Amino acid sequence: DFYFGGSSLPREMVPPISLQKMRGAGEEMLRFLFRRDNYFEALRNTATDLRTNLFVGKGFNLLPLPELYEEIVANSRRERSLYDVICVNIPWVGGLVESGAVQPITEMVDDSSITPFDFSPIVWNAGAWRDRQYGVPIYSTVELFLARRDLMEEAGISHPRSFDQVIEAGRRLSDPARDLHGVAWNAAPGMPVANSFMVFLGCCNASILNLPRRRVHAGMDALAPGELLPTLETPQALEVLDYMHRLVEVSPPDILSMDWDRRVESFMSGQTAMAYCWSMHAALMEYHVRSQVKRRIAYLEQPKGTAGLNANPLGGFLLMIPANLEPERVPLAFDAISWMTSPEAMKLHVTH
Repeated sequence: DFYFGGSSLPREMVPPISLQKMRGAGEEMLRFLFRRDNYFEALRNTATDLRTNLFVGKGFNLLPLPELYEEIVANSRRERSLYDVICVNIPWVGGLVESGAVQPITEMVDDSSITPFDFSPIVWNAGAWRDRQYGVPIYSTVELFLARRDLMEEAGISHPRSFDQVIEAGRRLSDPARDLHGVAWNAAPGMPVANSFMVFLGCCNASILNLPRRRVHAGMDALAPGELLPTLETPQALEVLDYMHRLVEVSPPDILSMDWDRRVESFMSGQTAMAYCWSMHAALMEYHVRSQVKRRIAYLEQPKGTAGLNANPLGGFLLMIPANLEPERVPLAFDAISWMTSPEAMKLHVTH
């Protein structure tokens, strides 16, 4: 009778009056720039399928992660924004705010139905920078370590909890003759391999910068840039590089071009026995018609390095408004964000 703590009975998805008037007046439809993934595809489909017919499919531009960032930056340099609402990866917030690419929404949030307490404080604060709110979370995700439970049991292998155990399991489970390999992970040049390096370093209880050790979460905007120093010439960084080199040996042949989407496809198709993967892709693994691994997956903490810890990084996306959007369209953009992040809409997105 209940779904995520709320009633499972459907509640009518009534859009804000402002958006209904926009449609009735024949004004230009809202334009969205989202990431190309299963969540935003579901959001687009449900938004365009609603009987209100407020949105049309051509108003949604969905791009892969690296291209999404490039388009957000390019859009910020235009005289007039091509989009009313954009989705922003959490790590990009500080840079986009400091460059003036997005505008604050603190006052609009205060006057709206959006309740910050509906979100985890860490998730909500991810959309803030220097005491001002710039984005509203649309979804959060945790990067996990996935393992084929059936293959592990057949080989008598325990679920890996350390770097060395991952390599050992990868060697025992790899069978190139069957196109079966050990691990899928991000090793493509640029953002993907850099992301892997930083995540692995976190599993060694270290960081690429000399971040302060705090018991209470503090935002990155509270750090003094002049005090931050690179910490790459460390035993932990060398351990991570060694681990990455060993991972290549038990990875698919195309590992050096593998990014987020390719590693999902590699594991889902049964090409790899293990994978680093964000939790939001679990729906693809378990329900996609092409999945070869459904009901066979163990969702695990990320393996740790020497003297490290089993940690899982938190990620996700926020909805923001470009700084160069025409002022008269800003209230409409914010109303769309409020509607898309309402409890009713969130339930609909997750269900799809």
